[in-house]
Amino acid sequence: MENFSLRFAKIVGTPTGKSGSWVHTFSPTDEQKLSQRGHLLAVIGLDNFTGEGDLAVIGKEIISRLQEEYYGGLINKPFAQLKNAVNKVSQEINEGGDLSLNLGVVIILGNLLYAVMNHGSQLRLFRQGQLQTIFSGEETGSGYLKNEDVLLLGTEEFFRLVNQEIIQSALISSSPEEVVEILAPVIHGQADGSSAAIVSKISPKEKVISTEAPSVVESSVTTEKRSFELGKKLKEKIIALIVSVDDRLKKRLIYLRNNKEKNFRSQKTLFTVALILLVILGVSVFFGMKQRRGSDLTGQAAVLLNQAQAKREEGEALKTLNPVKSQQFLAEAQNLVKEIEALGGQSEDFLKFKEELNRLLVGSLREHELEGQPFFDLELLKAGAEGKALLLTEEQLIVLDEKQTAVYEIGLTGQKSTILFGGEKIQGAEIITQAGDNLYVLVSEGLLRGGKRA
Repeated sequence: MENFSLRFAKIVGTPTGKSGSWVHTFSPTDEQKLSQRGHLLAVIGLDNFTGEGDLAVIGKEIISRLQEEYYGGLINKPFAQLKNAVNKVSQEINEGGDLSLNLGVVIILGNLLYAVMNHGSQLRLFRQGQLQTIFSGEETGSGYLKNEDVLLLGTEEFFRLVNQEIIQSALISSSPEEVVEILAPVIHGQADGSSAAIVSKISPKEKVISTEAPSVVESSVTTEKRSFELGKKLKEKIIALIVSVDDRLKKRLIYLRNNKEKNFRSQKTLFTVALILLVILGVSVFFGMKQRRGSDLTGQAAVLLNQAQAKREEGEALKTLNPVKSQQFLAEAQNLVKEIEALGGQSEDFLKFKEELNRLLVGSLREHELEGQPFFDLELLKAGAEGKALLLTEEQLIVLDEKQTAVYEIGLTGQKSTILFGGEKIQGAEIITQAGDNLYVLVSEGLLRGGKRA
């Protein structure tokens, strides 16, 4: 079951005689297709049309072919099926040679995202106030989504016409519809027909909002409120103490002045009051200095720290969606930290930032041990069977068993298995490979052709 809901809003440029754009979103009504293939989002831009016919018909045909190729079969994995579908549609358009295609496709399946960009399209992510370009140009990839993520999928021409600052300001809005209201006038005011974009937001379902989310917010607000009230009470007590001591001191001085009596007891009282005032003053100075610590970086060191903080935030935002770019940003932040250290910057804020950055770097590079499940038991084919070398083909897994002098074939989908060939001739074999339909085994005497595969 999906634990989130999707909201979409679309922007499409005004078509011209040689260019046009389309936006397509699709969610299958078939539960099996929805669970195995997910939701489809696509932006299409066509330029330099010189052929005959209606450009609008071609755009609709591209949408139909893309949907047909992706949802047509459920055998391949979603990411592989998506890449095959985009490549096939792009190839069909390129064979025509009378227009250029700009295509960006995203699949949202559970909390997973799969993306294939073609000829300059881009996918940007707005997460926790940070805007990042996840995939662009000819990139493909996958990642994990979080609640409240906002995705902006657009053609190359869209991002050429709308600059980063406008996009950043628009995405702060709470809904995709409001984002489109801000961005659409920029596109419609330009004379280009291949601009298109989809704004989509990942939102928790109502039951999540009504139970879990408020408790987190309430806990956070309660903690901050208690801290504020505690600080306020402490401040009030210190002020009351100062006022009380000051009042007593004034009364005592008036009494002494009127009566002109100076004895040992009065001098002792004045000394005590003065000592208390000095202690309070010292405490105030101490806390004031503590609050000011950590902000003593000046000049170039302060500028570098701001840059490093920005890089750290960018890397943290991309941690699940694009681990490679995430590590790149974190490494750049680490280099800035070294520059700050060379300048002698050692403030409390800087040291805290350095510690947090190191923790993120270790987490991004840490290898996790995964417990795999057996795919196929070779002993079902032959007692004492043991794989020596593997060969992965399109639909089969070929296993060389040097110990039992045999070669096995196992289907990747149905796990249909058989013994292809064997015998003493392949004893001591180390490697197995394929050329055409033939399998070859490397033995001490040379290459042994083991047989043909159907």
